[in-house]
Amino acid sequence: MHQCRLGADLLGSSSAEKVLGVLVDNKLSMSQQCAKKANGILSPSTGNISVVKEIVDKLLKGYDVRLRPDFGGNPVTVGMSIHISSIDQISEVNMDYTITMYFQQSWRDKRLAYNDLPLNLTLDNRVADQLWLPDTYFLNDKKSFLHGVTVKNRMIRLHPDGTVLYGLR
Repeated sequence: MHQCRLGADLLGSSSAEKVLGVLVDNKLSMSQQCAKKANGILSPSTGNISVVKEIVDKLLKGYDVRLRPDFGGNPVTVGMSIHISSIDQISEVNMDYTITMYFQQSWRDKRLAYNDLPLNLTLDNRVADQLWLPDTYFLNDKKSFLHGVTVKNRMIRLHPDGTVLYGLR
């Protein structure tokens, strides 16, 4: 019987399993064993969830969505990136086209800085309604819409220094 380490646990394996580089459990496949162990290592504990909830509640309490970051100070620098996923239609007659794209913006909002947890927080898309967002537009745009199957396709990620990453499709 040989042992291999997965996280803090030692898992037993036969010499054949060691030679083949696989770990056999009559009840679970190797991928199931790894997934089970990884879920145990990586899944958030109840304590972590309450800490994250507390951080988000504290950040949003008193946050005024109507005021841009550093209101009264320097303009907000907003970084942008566009990834065109597909060009769906081109009409030479109407001189227009349809594309599917991923649009990301990032900026720093000191009101959203937190030091309680050294992790980035990816939040529910509904949080975007509670945050200041840049008023971005596309020149010569005829019609735009946000994908909404089954919910609006947008993402908010907060970094400890207050950097916000906002993504749309």
